[in-house]
Amino acid sequence: MAKVYDLNFEKLPTQAKVYDDDTTKIIVQSMGLGGGKTYNLCMKALKLSYLNRNIAAGGVLAPSMPDFKRDILPTFEEILDSRGIPYTYRDSGKKGRYFQFPWTNKPLYIFTAEKPIAGPNLGYCLINEFSLIRYVRINEMMRRVRVKNCPAMQRILVGTPEDIHGWLEGFIEDQENVEKDKPGTFKIHYGSSLENTHIDDDYVAFLEQTLDEQSLEIFKEGKIGRIGGDFFYYSYDDDRCTDETVVYDKTQHIWVSLDFNVGNMSMAFSHKYGDELHIFDEKVLKGSSDTQAAADYIAATYGKTGLTIVCDSSAKNRKTIADKHGARTDAQILKNVFGEDNVKYKAANPRLKRRQLHLNGMMSNGKIKINPKCKLTRLDFKKVKQLPDYTKDEGKEKQFSHLSDGIDYVIDWLFENPLDRGKKSKSIQI
Repeated sequence: MAKVYDLNFEKLPTQAKVYDDDTTKIIVQSMGLGGGKTYNLCMKALKLSYLNRNIAAGGVLAPSMPDFKRDILPTFEEILDSRGIPYTYRDSGKKGRYFQFPWTNKPLYIFTAEKPIAGPNLGYCLINEFSLIRYVRINEMMRRVRVKNCPAMQRILVGTPEDIHGWLEGFIEDQENVEKDKPGTFKIHYGSSLENTHIDDDYVAFLEQTLDEQSLEIFKEGKIGRIGGDFFYYSYDDDRCTDETVVYDKTQHIWVSLDFNVGNMSMAFSHKYGDELHIFDEKVLKGSSDTQAAADYIAATYGKTGLTIVCDSSAKNRKTIADKHGARTDAQILKNVFGEDNVKYKAANPRLKRRQLHLNGMMSNGKIKINPKCKLTRLDFKKVKQLPDYTKDEGKEKQFSHLSDGIDYVIDWLFENPLDRGKKSKSIQI
């Protein structure tokens, strides 16, 4: 007698709508942060694997391999190990990356959106964090679902619905029109973060205190939308963000943001007070300035101690002018002046959209205050436009985004990003 494995769980309302529906061809779970999206995706994948056992393989698509290893893989491992379900996970060889479960000889393949989706025909697929993936990859994945006679031939998309790549609204509208002609083709289920009673009691309050109103609609309520409009820092407002009382205090630690450029080295100087950042000074070194010139300016103006420089992650490799100063990298130039412990950067810069979310949330909630004399910083926040691919427009003469980039890095270092709540920090200290 074949062993029976338990694939049931205590489902939240929106989870149940997706998990229990085995007939709708395309299902979207559009959910706020902390709504149990990934857990539901993994449980649904196991169920579809069982329903289509020995008939067709399935596939899971993640935005990137780091996303898969940080999110989906540990969730699968937790579910399978806690239920005593034996499995095989392979990440190399002719078959590529896949899971093998005891009830079927058909694997569950793992794909990531960094490259075109190719490989076997599938009977079902699941896509995690769909809004972080370009539509060409979404389409490639869904088109691979074409094995005939599958008991449950479904395409499941789960995620927080930030329309980063500009395809989501049109896709939903098109699918809803198809549903009108062919009932049972498409369903979308919206769910709020408030559904999940298993998350910290203060989690939703944390979102409300750190996100702007526009972002709350997406990341708390699961409503589809695009963050921002023409401007990257759409929440910036002089009346809310400037404060004449923000001044240099010799008793407080100084946080220096430094954005590397070929010339025009850009710095902003700030103090941290609780959950607020107070920017009291700025400097752009015009002309053919370099990292050594920036270090000399900082040391001459504010000294070599009592401060921390936060910079672009490229510091660990960047060698634009390092060799002529007897150092291997720009980070080493800074460390030579300020010491090993006073230069910080992360292993990789956060995604621009994550930075945008974080900064605009703090601006909207009055957590960033700027001395009015910091005219270039204020101008940067006012003028940096958002390109169609949601990156920053530096302007015709590349005069914008440098000061704001540096401040992005400081904010990311000092304050928890709402999207990272509960995740282990990937900061490295230099």
